[in-house]
Amino acid sequence: MILNSAAFLTNGASMEKYNQKEFLEGLIERAIKTEEISVTFYSELAHKYSRYPKIREFMERASKDKILIKNLLSGVELSMNKVNIYFSGIDNFYLAASDIAYFDDKIDVINPSLGPIEALELAFTFEKESMLLYEGIRDVCGNLTHLTDLVATKKELITYLMSYRGMLRKKAGSGKLSW
Repeated sequence: MILNSAAFLTNGASMEKYNQKEFLEGLIERAIKTEEISVTFYSELAHKYSRYPKIREFMERASKDKILIKNLLSGVELSMNKVNIYFSGIDNFYLAASDIAYFDDKIDVINPSLGPIEALELAFTFEKESMLLYEGIRDVCGNLTHLTDLVATKKELITYLMSYRGMLRKKAGSGKLSW
């Protein structure tokens, strides 16, 4: 069950441990669903931009990374009963404000007019936002192996996205988009 962020904010610091854990489990369930959508997003972008081998290659790799991330999130979900979670007041507000579900409709159906630069921008923004959520979950749960691996995988993906985005912007500025 996914708790309403506004209700969580209202109850914030006075939430019982059970409700906090339920809220956290809801965030993780939501994140798993969003990561599943992103697998398709990256696969479709790889197909759409197949004429740009480096972009296609990156999108194919990102799609595989998303499967790994989804599996790591599932591992975190299974480990929830083994950890003592601790929510500070700031964690309540931080996690309640993390809403990667915002991206579901943006990445679920690829806009036909989405150019390669815009696609990388959208991917970068999504990955950055989800990274903030996962670091927030790690702050609450501690350094579970699955969370540590997930954050490391996300950091690598974001680094590649920044690199490709920079290269593509540079090529677009020169008028040469053939890779």
